[in-house]
Amino acid sequence: MFKRMIIYLFISLFMSFIYYFSSENILLSIVVLFLFLFYFIILFDKGLRNYLLVIKKTRECIGFINNFIINLSINKSITTTFNNLKSSFNGELIETINSVSHLGEEDIVNYLKDYFSSSLYNIFLKLLNQFIYTGGNILNSANLLIYDSRTVEESLNNFLSIGKRKIIEFIVMWGMNFIILLILKPFLGTYYQKMTNMSLFPYGILLVFIVFLITMFLFFNHMFNLKFINSEIKYEKNKKAN
Repeated sequence: MFKRMIIYLFISLFMSFIYYFSSENILLSIVVLFLFLFYFIILFDKGLRNYLLVIKKTRECIGFINNFIINLSINKSITTTFNNLKSSFNGELIETINSVSHLGEEDIVNYLKDYFSSSLYNIFLKLLNQFIYTGGNILNSANLLIYDSRTVEESLNNFLSIGKRKIIEFIVMWGMNFIILLILKPFLGTYYQKMTNMSLFPYGILLVFIVFLITMFLFFNHMFNLKFINSEIKYEKNKKAN
């Protein structure tokens, strides 16, 4: 969190400097500084934290489900399976499990429904309850779920890969705009100085920065939207088809 705050402050100061260099208006430079700080700290960081959390828990959920099903198909015991896998858990997941260590293994697995908060995990619990009451081969009954989990993982990886390219394109596009803004001053010389003395000039430059902020907000708002993950889960539809 602290490192992100330093980065937000650095970017905001840098944008404020660019504005001051272009407009020579100290008051509006301070406005630009606080606008960027507000966006990054209040809006961007909240979206980023949720975005990273969803990615982390989706990957954890897929790994948990696949490993649990494979192990359960071998030893046929939920207690043994859970204890075998427990050593591979870490971070917030193991902390959550330790907080309810007084519960039995089956109850803990059910309790993790709130931790993962995933449609995949809800389907997994249904299959697990079916296994508890009817037995059989869990691997056969979970084929469609495993397929869905792989589809979700592939879609997530593709989304992240495309997202990285789009971020680079976004930075390059707007970076060129700000470079042009910076070189205009020395290139135009006295003519640029005359423009800075015009009453509306600083506000025109400010408009460029506001448009950039709005564009950045819309761009990352779209990028942080991971609702497609649930749309990739076709378990019920595929089950009916089969």
